[in-house]
Amino acid sequence: MTEVLLQPTVLFQIADHRRRRFENAQTNQQRVVGCLVGLRQGNKLIINNSFPIPFDENPQAYYVDTEYAKHMAEMFKKVYSDENLIGYYTTSPQFRAHDSELATRMMSLVGPECYLLNVDCLDQNNLEPFYKLYTCQSIDQQTQIQPKETTLHWSLVEKVVLAAPEQKRELVDVLSALNVMESEILQIIEYMRGECDLEIVDRVQNLLNIAVDEPGVEMIRRSNDNAVQIVLGELVRVIVQMKKNQEKLKK
Repeated sequence: MTEVLLQPTVLFQIADHRRRRFENAQTNQQRVVGCLVGLRQGNKLIINNSFPIPFDENPQAYYVDTEYAKHMAEMFKKVYSDENLIGYYTTSPQFRAHDSELATRMMSLVGPECYLLNVDCLDQNNLEPFYKLYTCQSIDQQTQIQPKETTLHWSLVEKVVLAAPEQKRELVDVLSALNVMESEILQIIEYMRGECDLEIVDRVQNLLNIAVDEPGVEMIRRSNDNAVQIVLGELVRVIVQMKKNQEKLKK
């Protein structure tokens, strides 16, 4: 089962595409279409970029320039060699008469594993998700579009840039604290290279045992404050004991 992660900046790119194309549109009757670019890492697929393509439609017919999409994909490949076309996006939350045929066209361009991202660019002030991901598959010579779960994949840079001012201050404080911790840990490593108190060795071992039992990713993702406090407490004890021993040696 492929886990799909979506970079939030892709949503901004899509919203900007629609804003430029239909600046004064108040409904989703007019939509835009573009391609999704992604990177595969094991069983994970990260959608981290997109680009618009020429598209137009009316109730009787539609037009999409797949040759332009091929050319743009080749240009992207020159810059990001590991990334490939993995699907397409539209800015209509509801499916339309041409969507099955459009999916078939895009699958011929992308391949059998093709994803569709529907983004609602209007602020409706409701509780419905403003984006939904689908898989496009050919089953019994018919194109079927099925819902697919996805997760927003926030990088640290995006968290800082897109955060509110008070959240930015909190992140800056956290980063500053982590820098202090890194400095202290480096001092502990340097101290332990020589002869040192066995009590410090025991405390460092306890600290490492905690780190093994509580993976860092899970500690952060699940906000395991208790485990973080234990690790920080052990680290502080090691630092204090080390400082005391250093003062004794000076005397």
